[in-house]
Amino acid sequence: SRPPPCPYKELGVTKTASDDDIKRAYKAAALKLHPDKAPPNKRQTYEAKFKRVNAAYQKVRDADARRKHARETPGSPFRAPPPAQELRVPLRVSVEDLLRGATRYAVISSSGFTFLLPVKIEVGMRPGDIVDRKAHGDTILTVVLEQKPGLYRVDGEDLHRSAWLQQWSKPTSLRLRAPGGRFPFLGKDDVVV
Repeated sequence: SRPPPCPYKELGVTKTASDDDIKRAYKAAALKLHPDKAPPNKRQTYEAKFKRVNAAYQKVRDADARRKHARETPGSPFRAPPPAQELRVPLRVSVEDLLRGATRYAVISSSGFTFLLPVKIEVGMRPGDIVDRKAHGDTILTVVLEQKPGLYRVDGEDLHRSAWLQQWSKPTSLRLRAPGGRFPFLGKDDVVV
């Protein structure tokens, strides 16, 4: 199939023509090619040309129509970009980073290149939160927090820590170190196994 004809060529104007120039060219072509003014043996030819000129004018009649035409035309510098791809980048952080806030670097590897993206972790963020979204060319980078394995584990609003107790000991109190400080003494009834 043939590519659609250039509307500017159909009207006999340049791509930089003003609205008035395009309108004048359309009126002149429409008068010249109107099927009612054609000789009987050329009526179909005139009708086809008249329809092409009318379609061309509809595509470039004003600035909005020209922008729309440019976006829809293959090879046009104004063509709409293809939809962006999303690249989800996991960023493994410690519970301390989540509680205190920090700046960490996400390692991005794409198209044979590797680069570091600085990511600010706000106090109170949780695993699964989307930290940052950045457009990089035709790719949207989405940085998602993942928790590093360690002594502590965040589960919703709760902070869990595993502690090993010897079987034969019967603690009456337990002192656990929390990230950034200490918990108060916990009685044996406060410890859930």
